[in-house]
Amino acid sequence: MTILDKVFSKPGKVKFSNIHLLAVLLGALFRYHQSFAIGVIDNVLEQIVLGLEQNDFKFNQRRTAEVKYLGELYNYKVVDSGVIFDTLYRIITYGHEGGRPMPGRANMFDLPDDFFRIRLVCTILDTCGICFDRGSSRKKLDFFLTFFQYYLLTKDPLPMEIDFLVQDTYSLVRPQWKIVLDLADASQLLSEAIAANYKQSEIDKVADAVEDEESASDDDLADDDGLADEGVDDVSDDDAEVSWLCWLLSVALTQTSRSPTERLLLKSKELLPTRKRLSSLRVKSSS
Repeated sequence: MTILDKVFSKPGKVKFSNIHLLAVLLGALFRYHQSFAIGVIDNVLEQIVLGLEQNDFKFNQRRTAEVKYLGELYNYKVVDSGVIFDTLYRIITYGHEGGRPMPGRANMFDLPDDFFRIRLVCTILDTCGICFDRGSSRKKLDFFLTFFQYYLLTKDPLPMEIDFLVQDTYSLVRPQWKIVLDLADASQLLSEAIAANYKQSEIDKVADAVEDEESASDDDLADDDGLADEGVDDVSDDDAEVSWLCWLLSVALTQTSRSPTERLLLKSKELLPTRKRLSSLRVKSSS
């Protein structure tokens, strides 16, 4: 790893309030050195996963800086929303059986009284969550917030500091959101959101298939029309060339009754435009 890789891959070495400046520099380098920027992003994502595996409190400040850095990279269009949501779900579900946290089920990577993952999620959402306010990104964030509030209720009662942090995050990204305080209600809302998301995905698949079929049929019709037009052009060119050849034959037959000198003079005069016409036909047919 070079010196620049170390500098851009370790946001924990930078003052927390200046992390966005590091993202600005990487965004500028991304335009001209994409492989370098992609390598830095891979390093940051690997370090986030490594932090979930180790779960050592002495690295908490560094882990917070890494997720803050990732959010700033989205703000400066270095990564897309897929990377952000992928990281959010990985933070919540890492180590849980089946990818779904369950109350009363032990997970050595995420104990019920360990609330640091909640802080990581709130840090990302506070950094770039306000950008997911339209289109498909808004739907993805709404679905994640439903899943997140379910995750909160699988934990022990939240400390006051974490509770205020969660409320501030929801107020920032979705001011009208009503946080559910009962696990059964949160589980029901999550099940409804999963069913609605699955139904919408099926509708989108059917719509995409219909659109693909229509575009394919339009392409076939366009190809048929193009072939038909080419055939008409070829026939018209062939007819013109045959008619001129017939005219040449008739001229040659009429010249047989004349003397050789007369035939030569008349032929040179009368066939001059004919040669020009034939040459233009050959050029046209070759093109």
